[in-house]
Amino acid sequence: MIFNFFKYIIFFYSFNFLFTYEINDTLYTENENYNHNTKANLIPNYNENVSFKNEYLGKTQRFFINYQLSYLNSLHTSIVFSPMYIYKKNRFKINIDYLFNTDTTTQIKNDWDNFMSLIEKIEFMNVSLFKDRLNFNIGQLRNISFGHGYLVSNYGNNFNYPTKRDAGFNANIKNKNNSIALNFFGSSIKDLSNNGGLIGAHLSVLISNSLPIKFGIGYISDLNQFINNENILSSLSKRQISGIEFDIEFPILDRIDLIGEFSTLKFPETRYYQRTDDSQFTNDKKSRDGSWGMLFPAIKYSKKNNKIQIGLNYNSSIHTPHFFNELYDFEKVRYREYDIMQNETLFSSESEILENYQTISDSLIILLPKDLYSMINGYENIYQTYGISLSSFYEFNSNTNLSLDYSNFIYLDESSQNSPFHSFSIKFNGKLSLFFFDSNFNLYLNKDFLNQKEFSNNEESTMFGANIEFLISKNFSIFYDLKNTFYDNNYDGIVDNNKLINIGVKLKY
Repeated sequence: MIFNFFKYIIFFYSFNFLFTYEINDTLYTENENYNHNTKANLIPNYNENVSFKNEYLGKTQRFFINYQLSYLNSLHTSIVFSPMYIYKKNRFKINIDYLFNTDTTTQIKNDWDNFMSLIEKIEFMNVSLFKDRLNFNIGQLRNISFGHGYLVSNYGNNFNYPTKRDAGFNANIKNKNNSIALNFFGSSIKDLSNNGGLIGAHLSVLISNSLPIKFGIGYISDLNQFINNENILSSLSKRQISGIEFDIEFPILDRIDLIGEFSTLKFPETRYYQRTDDSQFTNDKKSRDGSWGMLFPAIKYSKKNNKIQIGLNYNSSIHTPHFFNELYDFEKVRYREYDIMQNETLFSSESEILENYQTISDSLIILLPKDLYSMINGYENIYQTYGISLSSFYEFNSNTNLSLDYSNFIYLDESSQNSPFHSFSIKFNGKLSLFFFDSNFNLYLNKDFLNQKEFSNNEESTMFGANIEFLISKNFSIFYDLKNTFYDNNYDGIVDNNKLINIGVKLKY
């Protein structure tokens, strides 16, 4: 099976990582007085997370022109002007694009309707103040995680670019010795102005130098999962879901920390589900107003920019770990064809919930938020689950790195015939020489909380692609992008493969 293969790969990779380095049996300290290790911050430094490693972002190259041929349901050409300004640690870049052919069937369109459209073209506007203790950014968001990622994991707001653009914001505030750090973000300034969007905040506190325990608490909320679908729901136009997490980190050996995280989700309505172990349904109905999960015990090993994190997890029934992840914007609402009257004849409570999400135009098409989708897909985790979670980042050199995340969730109830759930993500970035040219490349694959039986299915919980750039000269390059994202783009209840192919040239000045 494919998952047995993955398990062997993960075991080999973890074993190689752990035993490549010498581990000293001493308490993890920077010196005798213990100076806080900023690389171990529970919330990331977003000033560092924005990618400025590209060699073209030097002080003398501040203007880019891209001319590209793209395919997304139809062919179109476009030109992109990207001026950039850098002053010390303050950076600004905006992508001003124009689509030449205006085919009404394409998902990519010219968008110059209002001032907000201009704001959404900002790639980043990063401001650093007070000796780097305050960092504020507007634009595209990447790699937002709270704690150890069991609730909020590598969230980003522009994985569907250029079909959909969002300009969000995030800020990181810390005190002089980095013992207290606060991060907050908003996924979309436009959505927030309409009482929607994803907002979150995380506070991290180091107890003292002599007792180097770090505690963290985070809160996140999608203010309205239907912010883009309010006009096609029959009876419900707004739905909010929220989560809270608590995390801890404590050094136990040189470069080894004991970590843990407890996370919860609060549902906006009472959730009903069935454990049908026999033909009698009267005693099988269960209900929850929320769910919870935890990663504990777990350890994290770090050296320089390399790290590996591995631990056990345990979850209540119908809980989805890593709920707010890279694919959340694709998964938060799903369009499906589902006959409620036929399928929920014996379950009136479930029927009442699902009827709220019927569309106006077709009663057989429903719009289900992420936490309710398992009610109809046949793979609901109606029992508690346990398993193992692994996360690792390995730098082969300063230009090439590999990151891997894998989680396995198994039912506690032995009588259940359902197969385990899995989440899997791999990213490989770097530089290499191809066809006598230096090249930048990026490969990625994401599969989120899928039952093993449906792992090969391409749904909203899947994203994969690659991009490569051939550096022909200092000021000229050729690039190729391939991205596959999955969602229903025409509201017919069928998941579409929204394949984006980009081929173009880039000039730098």
